[in-house]
Amino acid sequence: MIVYTQSLPIGDAVRVIVRPPEGADAVRVLRKAGPVFAGADDPDAARVYEGGPFIEGFVDHRGLVNGSAVRYQAFARVAGVWAASGGAATATPAAAASLDGADPVALLRDRLEAGLQVEVAAGRLRHRDGYIPCLTAPPPMDPEPAFPLVTVQLVSDTPFARGIGEDLADDEAGTGPDGAWDVSDGWLSRVSVDVWGHVVNNPDARGALRRAIGKVLIGNLALFASEGLDQFDFTLSDHEELEQYNAPIYQTRAACAFNTPWRVRSIEPAVAGVSVAAETPESTHA
Repeated sequence: MIVYTQSLPIGDAVRVIVRPPEGADAVRVLRKAGPVFAGADDPDAARVYEGGPFIEGFVDHRGLVNGSAVRYQAFARVAGVWAASGGAATATPAAAASLDGADPVALLRDRLEAGLQVEVAAGRLRHRDGYIPCLTAPPPMDPEPAFPLVTVQLVSDTPFARGIGEDLADDEAGTGPDGAWDVSDGWLSRVSVDVWGHVVNNPDARGALRRAIGKVLIGNLALFASEGLDQFDFTLSDHEELEQYNAPIYQTRAACAFNTPWRVRSIEPAVAGVSVAAETPESTHA
C-alpha cells in the first residue's frame, strides 16, 4: 500500500513511499489524473514503478506538471494474481524551494564598486566617469573601455563539507504555517574569486588601486561574514597585459577565498500521523 507521498520542493517530482503486503512477490504502481483505476493493467494509467516487494519508495518525475494533481495506486502480486493494495493516494507537484544567501560574485562586485567610488570621491583614485566600473567579465577590446576598471570572476566553487543526507542544517519544526517544517539541503563550499584591477599606462596608479581594493575587502569582512562568506582571505599579486590593448595595461589581482553555504530551503507540511507496528518473534522452547 502507499503510505506517503511527498511533492519534492524542486518541483515536477513526487516521492512515493510504498509498503508491500505480506506474501507479495512483486509491486506495481500506476499513476493517472482520473479517480478510478481499471486494474493493474489500466491502459489509461502510466506505470511509474514495477519491481520487487522490498521497496521503501521511489521518485516519480516523468510527465508531471506543477500544480496538476495526480493519483497513485499500488498493486501487489500475490500467488500470481495482481490486486490493488490499499487505497489510491493523491499528490500535487509544486515548486517550493528557495535558494538562501547572496551570490558571492555579485556581492563582491557591488561592495567593491561602492567602496572604490568613495576612493574616487576622496581624490585617492581617479576616473573620468567619477567612479570605477566593476564588471563580472573581462573588459571588451572594442570599443576600448575607460580605465581604470575592476573585474570580479568566479574561479571555483567546490563542496568541502557535507552532512549525512545532504542536510546543511537541522530541520526546524513549527516555523511554517500549520506547524510545517523548515527544511534545508546543501553543503558548505570553498569558493575562489579573482578580483582584477586594470590600469592603463600608469604602474603607480596600479599600486594605488591595489591598496584601495585591499582596503575595501578588509573593510567589508564583517559584512561578508553576515552574508555567509566566512574565513575570507585574499592574496595580492601584480601582472601586465602588453599585447591585447593599444597601450600597456597594468593589472593587480586579489585572489579571494572563503567558505559559503549552498542552501536550498523549503517548507514541508507537518506529518499528520505515524503508524507503528511491532512484531514479536515466536519463541522456541526445548
